[in-house]
Amino acid sequence: MTIFAASDRVALYVHLRTFESDFDKSQSQMRAISSAWTATVLAAVAVLITTAATPFVIPRGGWLQPGGLIEVRTDGFAYLRSVICFVGSSGVLAFWYIDQGVYQRLLHSVFAYGIFIESQEPDLPQVRSSMFLSNIDVTNRLGMFYRAQFWLFVVISVVADLTSRWIGPGPVDWRVWFIIATHILVAGICELIFSRTWPSLEQTMEDFYPDLAATLPTRKGTTRSARPSKFDGRPDPNLPAFLQRVRHQGPRYQG
Repeated sequence: MTIFAASDRVALYVHLRTFESDFDKSQSQMRAISSAWTATVLAAVAVLITTAATPFVIPRGGWLQPGGLIEVRTDGFAYLRSVICFVGSSGVLAFWYIDQGVYQRLLHSVFAYGIFIESQEPDLPQVRSSMFLSNIDVTNRLGMFYRAQFWLFVVISVVADLTSRWIGPGPVDWRVWFIIATHILVAGICELIFSRTWPSLEQTMEDFYPDLAATLPTRKGTTRSARPSKFDGRPDPNLPAFLQRVRHQGPRYQG
């Protein structure tokens, strides 16, 4: 039995691209906002650094002499700088999650279905299959856009504190490292969680279309995982019929 009527295949194929385009635009907007956020936080950190390096002076006898609040102000700026870097990483993490954890999942579902249709209808343009073959899975590489900004604030927080201790106008309270250490710890935990649980196109293919996924090429030097689909074996009574419909399996699609 033919899954799609000939008159409907092209329309459906084009409509899939409409969904993909919407998700692409949403992700592009999210990355633009993230870039603006990073620029704003960097500007705030730069202002704090330059302000902390400016001596606090008072006029006395026709001369400008250092005031007695230099050390207090230096400590305050050090704490504020560390907090702003922490907030900067948190903001990037939020944009990262919305982009890769939400929109990328939606894009994967549409793109995977497009590859499935191309595998079932060889006379259709094999655009998505060619893209998959050229890039295999770009999820981790796309994540580098956020990962670089995410860790940038960690590096700035550490380097700025060490530099201020070496060449700053006064000693810096060492307790500021409670904030910096917490920043490093949270960043490491988030990186570990995301690197292990982040959605990928290959996982989407294995979960929704395991038979097709077994025939797809893999990265050079790697083998495809043999893990079962995360949907199979679940107790939800409605799930088996839903999976049969999504995968175009069962008597309705035979013959």
